[in-house]
Amino acid sequence: MSKAAEYRIWAGIKSRVANPNANGYSDYAGRGIKLCPEWFNNFPLFYEHVGPRPTAKHTIERINNYGNYEPGNVRWATRIEQNSNTRANRYLTANGITDTLCGWARRIGICHTTLAGRLERWTMEKALTTPKLSHRHA
Repeated sequence: MSKAAEYRIWAGIKSRVANPNANGYSDYAGRGIKLCPEWFNNFPLFYEHVGPRPTAKHTIERINNYGNYEPGNVRWATRIEQNSNTRANRYLTANGITDTLCGWARRIGICHTTLAGRLERWTMEKALTTPKLSHRHA
């Protein structure tokens, strides 16, 4: 399976957590992120846990962004799902719902930069409830 996408993804994880010359090493191993010992030299065991990649748009994600690559903390996720699980996200809570700024922007149908700009000038309630302005040309 060394040519399979899942194998390349597993090898990339190993590189990020163990090779000081790898791209991303400082963001992973440098932060203490590890690949569980049972998976480190055992691709079949890793694959048994994560299963086949659902689509080419899916990559592996750590559910707890501060945790290790280990059973119970990895899943296949799309880019949108992964972008909602980064250290840089800004979370907003309104009406009992917590979501990222980008998630709220998708919910209300506006661009995330528009929402960020609104939040600099308006209350959160106004920013989240004001409809998208339409641009009409006479």
